[in-house]
Amino acid sequence: MQLTVVIFTYNYAKFIPDVLASLQRQTRPAERIVVSDDCSPNDDEATLRAAVGAFPGVELVRNPKNMGNVEHYRARVAEIGTDAYLLMSADDYLVDDRFLADAMAQLERDASVIGVFGYHQPVDGAGQALAHRNVIPGRATTRLAATDLRRELAYENNVPAICTVVRTAVHAKVPAYPILNRHCGDWQQWYLLASLGDMVRLERVVLAYRMHGANMSTTYEQQGKATALMLEAYDQLLAEPSLTEQDRADLRRGRQRFWVRSAATRDLPQAVLRQPWTADTLAMVGEALLERVARNVERRRAKLYSRFLGPGVTKM
Repeated sequence: MQLTVVIFTYNYAKFIPDVLASLQRQTRPAERIVVSDDCSPNDDEATLRAAVGAFPGVELVRNPKNMGNVEHYRARVAEIGTDAYLLMSADDYLVDDRFLADAMAQLERDASVIGVFGYHQPVDGAGQALAHRNVIPGRATTRLAATDLRRELAYENNVPAICTVVRTAVHAKVPAYPILNRHCGDWQQWYLLASLGDMVRLERVVLAYRMHGANMSTTYEQQGKATALMLEAYDQLLAEPSLTEQDRADLRRGRQRFWVRSAATRDLPQAVLRQPWTADTLAMVGEALLERVARNVERRRAKLYSRFLGPGVTKM
């Protein structure tokens, strides 16, 4: 099997050397590496070619006009001619030199596996870990059966778009990023792909995920758009004609759970009252309140660590 890695960039030319160097260190190299720029206003072609030029064999593609993230992903995936691919963001980088080798070995070993991923570790600009990443101790891999994975995805996205090696052939049945949702199109894709086969999770951190003000998800959170886009994503999935009744029941409950969990504290009573009353509504409310307490504790702890250990240090 052959592998393509596509690195997406938008005003991220300064990060490109790090991600390409991490790919160069892999014990199993990709057959093709493409850096794809979505017409970055701050990075001209000369800047991008200089960033890519130090890495022989890496291709640079620059869109003539800005396409937006989902259309950008669709365009590059449609051009992939290898058996598998990995999509990455230029501001992230691999930290496990055996990730590609082990992911490809899983796909080669079992044709029913449609994708292989590992954990990603959020880091700050200096590469310092921002949170612990818990893995299952004493286990190398976890197989996520298609039915179980689909049910899990109805409640929460546990498949990272930036470190998942995907079998290209699955897109013959489900196109890449089939629903246009600029915030969580990857989650919607995983949900629909989960009807086609199992996935395997490597029980180790394989990628460092840089957290900074230009991150797409951070931007949507700051603009107050993330919750609306997630609720829209649930509605878009529920409109899919291929869903079973069990799928719809899981997605409806997942949507209710998300709405209660994401509502501002002042809006929580209204969010609860607008839910159809079920036996587990009280459990959802309790869960939402506990999460708010946990977030407040984490924010205070981060401030204390930053004050006493230096700026930006929030690692436990």
